[in-house]
Amino acid sequence: MHPVDAELREQTDGGKLRNIPITLMFNDPDLNLRAEYTFFDRTSGRPVCSGNGESCQRRTAQGLERLPCPSPSLCEFDANGLCKPYGRLYVRIGEEDELNSFIFRTTGFNSIRTLAARLRYYHAVSGGRLSTLPLELRLRGKSTTLSRRTPIYYVDITLREGTP
Repeated sequence: MHPVDAELREQTDGGKLRNIPITLMFNDPDLNLRAEYTFFDRTSGRPVCSGNGESCQRRTAQGLERLPCPSPSLCEFDANGLCKPYGRLYVRIGEEDELNSFIFRTTGFNSIRTLAARLRYYHAVSGGRLSTLPLELRLRGKSTTLSRRTPIYYVDITLREGTP
């Protein structure tokens, strides 16, 4: 566990983390959040195919090949629906070490979409200085008629509480 983990859990009710103070690594939103469609091998856990919905890189018997990729739903390789969005958000936690970086990984479409939108928004309002903003990752829940009113949890980025 990271030393900040115990400190953050002490500040919460019941010890459950719902938000984590972060700073971003880069000023460019595309460097902070990487997202693509990825097909993982169920036995090894390694990616077999990765693409952006237009083209992909797929591991084949001939090696790594670049192929057309219309979308996961139209791909003949993904017959079982195992190709999912895969996002990685690069952040810093804590102020003591400038090189202390962490990766938040998710296959949740709602989290990826929300993080991408928030990064673009904060990039615009900060004048392109994302790495200087005091932010926090926040776990949020929503329910819709599609989810039959059961909560769907996703991650959002907000300004830290108490920030003017």
